[in-house]
Amino acid sequence: MKKRNRENLLAAFISTALLWLVTPLVYLEPNLLVNAESAGTSDNWPMFLHDPQHTGYSQSQATIPNTNSPVWIRAFSDDGSKLMSPIVVDGLVIVASNNGHLYAFSSMTGEIIWTYELWTGVNSVNGVPAVSSGRIFVGSIDHKMYSLNASTGDVLWSFQAGGGIWSSPIVVENRVIFTSDDTKLYSLNASNGAQLWNRTTWGSYTSPAFWNGTVFVTGQALYAVNASNGEIDWSYSNDASYPESSPVVSDGKVFFSTGNSSVFSIDASNGTYIWGSKLSGQLSQSSPVAANGRLFLGSDNGYIYSLNASSGSLLWRYETQGAISSSAAVADGKVFFASSDRNVYAFAEGNGTLLWKYQLGQDDGNIGSPAIYDGKVFIVSKSTQAPFLGKVYALGRRPQALLSADLTLSLNSPTSFIGFKVNLTGTLKGNGTGIGNATIRLFYSVAGGQTWTEITSTQTSTDGSYFATWIPSATGTYIIMVIWAGNETYGLVSMTKMLSVSSVNDQYVFSVVSNSTVSALTFNSASKQLSFTVTGETGTEGFVDMTIAKSLVANIVDLKVYLDGVSINYVATSTDDSWLMHFTYTHSTHTVTVNLGVEVIPEFPTWTILPVIALIQLFAIALFKKKLKTYVPN
Repeated sequence: MKKRNRENLLAAFISTALLWLVTPLVYLEPNLLVNAESAGTSDNWPMFLHDPQHTGYSQSQATIPNTNSPVWIRAFSDDGSKLMSPIVVDGLVIVASNNGHLYAFSSMTGEIIWTYELWTGVNSVNGVPAVSSGRIFVGSIDHKMYSLNASTGDVLWSFQAGGGIWSSPIVVENRVIFTSDDTKLYSLNASNGAQLWNRTTWGSYTSPAFWNGTVFVTGQALYAVNASNGEIDWSYSNDASYPESSPVVSDGKVFFSTGNSSVFSIDASNGTYIWGSKLSGQLSQSSPVAANGRLFLGSDNGYIYSLNASSGSLLWRYETQGAISSSAAVADGKVFFASSDRNVYAFAEGNGTLLWKYQLGQDDGNIGSPAIYDGKVFIVSKSTQAPFLGKVYALGRRPQALLSADLTLSLNSPTSFIGFKVNLTGTLKGNGTGIGNATIRLFYSVAGGQTWTEITSTQTSTDGSYFATWIPSATGTYIIMVIWAGNETYGLVSMTKMLSVSSVNDQYVFSVVSNSTVSALTFNSASKQLSFTVTGETGTEGFVDMTIAKSLVANIVDLKVYLDGVSINYVATSTDDSWLMHFTYTHSTHTVTVNLGVEVIPEFPTWTILPVIALIQLFAIALFKKKLKTYVPN
């Protein structure tokens, strides 16, 4: 399943709490909207911990501001339980979900460029993808390593390993290198997926690292594997505990942490022990990263550590209020961490001074490792409460004030039969002028706005108008929501309307569109009455647009509308098979009753009756003529 040109998700007319849970709040700063690649200031973050050495260090010349402001926040529907840490390449933020979906977002605006359903299953993807030469590489527990086109999400090839792939691959020298739970290390040709070699290293979940023609992987020991032929050059083991983090290589040394809260430094050329340092707290989930002669890692006791990479001595530490299961990112003299206390932290790399922290959503959990690109810090999380949204944050400079755009939404149906299409139309304008080529996203909710399902996305025309169609999957009451994410001039804007759908004899449909909250839609087949309740803010104007099948109402003059028992006027329009009705009222809470009259045609439509009537008439005429011919007067 692929979806392209996606934007943002939210309802403007729901409570502030729901705005935070459901809405992709998009903030854009004009002076950040530049082509970073052409300016030469950005450094791609193409794989887990940035590079094949796993340093977690970006040498980008782009300044990361000393501010905790979001540039944009993107919330989106995702039925997985966890998002993998982001990677950012050439303006695309690529995120994998453990439900088997891949998402590509614009790094500038948070707009969804495409999505791809790689494989459906619980915990189907558990590693961070890697990107090289316009191709994405990601493994799955279906035993396959996939290569996809980074621009479109199309699958280029797949390779069948001997077990599930839980680790993050690295890509180097046109090789894709990864571990599998069959305890093997694999090397593939990145262009076509052909296997170059595999080697048993007893590593299953950690990501390998590469340096100077050697692959380093942790399993029952630290192994150094020749990248050309897969032969093991040397191994290092410690009797106290197995290596449990992915390795990092820096300045000719390999670093890793173990389950007994120790960090080790090993000579990368021959496997000689250099130093070991004992810390407090479990270190196995946070892989160390290395930059400028320093190591950075976190622990489950909430501490962030900085160690001297030459000696292992402690340089500084900082205590957060939650476990640190993610790894750090380092750039521009700053080190960034995310904690399960739902904060992203920025420290001065040298002395550990806290520069800022940013608090994520109150329901955010499973927070990934940061990635750095174009002067922004990217982080992902997964909400732990309904509607269980995925979120991507881009943190950078404080946004400037944005203007307000106008977005309208109209719903109507040209037919009233079950399976009927609803036309979703409207306009997007800024300062009275249509905004063209904007991505409009449409959603529906059947849970009172607690969960949302995307209908489609569409582009506005040059005059700002948009059009889409939707077929409701069942009868019931829907909230329809339209959203535009905004741009460098205008902020996010949204609009909602209610749609209620009901059937008669499993064949015909009533539909009710309103700016009110519609509830208790029922049809009494004995009295031929349709009734429902409308509620809105007292004193404001409400409206109802109804579609009723002509097969249920022979003559529109027979139809009566009552508001709280008092007859009211309406405007009726005729289509091929339906009556379209419109009426207004002043909001509070009202009961609407629609009496269909007595001339109700039974279960089959007019087109099935007329031929029968015609045949009866022809038969009667023929019989009458026959009687005329056989009549003999006395």
